[in-house]
Amino acid sequence: MHLTPRVVFMGKKSRVVLAIALLAALVVWAYFRAGRPPDPVFRGKALSKWTDEVDPRTGQLTAEVSEAIRLMGTNSLPYLLRETGTEDSELMDALYGIFDSSPPHQMEHHERGVRGFRALGTMGFDCAIQGLTNSDKLIRAGCAAALLEFGKGSNAMIQPLIGRLSDEDANVRAQASATLGSCSNYPSQMVPSLVKSLNDTNQRVQEMAAFALGNFGDESKPAVQALLKMLADPDPLLHLYTTNALKAIDPQSAAKAGIK
Repeated sequence: MHLTPRVVFMGKKSRVVLAIALLAALVVWAYFRAGRPPDPVFRGKALSKWTDEVDPRTGQLTAEVSEAIRLMGTNSLPYLLRETGTEDSELMDALYGIFDSSPPHQMEHHERGVRGFRALGTMGFDCAIQGLTNSDKLIRAGCAAALLEFGKGSNAMIQPLIGRLSDEDANVRAQASATLGSCSNYPSQMVPSLVKSLNDTNQRVQEMAAFALGNFGDESKPAVQALLKMLADPDPLLHLYTTNALKAIDPQSAAKAGIK
């Protein structure tokens, strides 16, 4: 049967309601934009511009840019913290869609902040550790993400990240799990807490916990039973994370469970 598309025309009342909703959303957007830390300027160039200058061959900041950010020092931290923890609003995404334009994407802001933290070196690391307990959930999540950039993990960041596995915000818990998965030198300290995170009420946290545990290979054997139970979950993405973790941790148990 051929279906003919139906054109829907909005009445005057509907247009007024939509206009009011759009205006309210734009006022809220302007309010939060006004509360963002200023983009500091160095040598006539905004920090956001410095952090956008990457070497096309490596995707990393050039030596000149890294040095400029280090010279900005603590002046750059408020802006970098907010950039790293930027979260897109679904409402604003919808509004940009209505006007057929592109919003500033979360990942773009996040990567800009992370590049800045990396350039700050030890100062950036120390600030990210402190930011894990910030009252702003976006900053806590951003700092957990920023720590991912400091090698395979320093022992100094493991306990602070483990503490975030019980954060009230699911995004913070998920990011802490993912970052812990990069700390492959110290699995024995992290496995018990990550196994508990497999039972989190948020699916994204469960996925990132499984991802982290899978990175530790057979060091994560205590997670096998919990992962086998998770196979019963019908969600395909969670199932993928679970099966990948099981294959990495205990191939024999994975094979017995029918995982190829």
